[in-house]
Amino acid sequence: MERVNTKSDARAVMLQCLCEYDLVDHDIVPVMSRVFDNSVFTNEATLFSKLIIEKIQENKIEIDQIISSNAPTWPIDQLPTVDRNILRLALTEIIWIQQAPSAVVINEAVELAKIFGSEGSSKFVNGVLGSYVKYN
Repeated sequence: MERVNTKSDARAVMLQCLCEYDLVDHDIVPVMSRVFDNSVFTNEATLFSKLIIEKIQENKIEIDQIISSNAPTWPIDQLPTVDRNILRLALTEIIWIQQAPSAVVINEAVELAKIFGSEGSSKFVNGVLGSYVKYN
């Protein structure tokens, strides 16, 4: 069983859930349930993960509009799935969760992009999030 001890661990797991949800259009609740059944989450990581997913579901349209306005040359549906969901995750945390400074959230998002994204993902994610934070 995978151990999910930190918010960083939780972000990586939530990214994987979001990508599955986005790619195959599975309902996010069973995806999350399966992840929680197959992993050992600390209480903090569980609460954080559930809050992130709840806020993304509640605000997905607004989040996607924010992404589009900060990456105007890339239509949201043409963004790589990983990049799109890293941005959703980070923007949700910056705007609605507000437990960590924006710089920390951006750094975490860039690290996720380096691990899970393509060669240019980390620069793209950094640019979109940096643009949002600078002008909001």
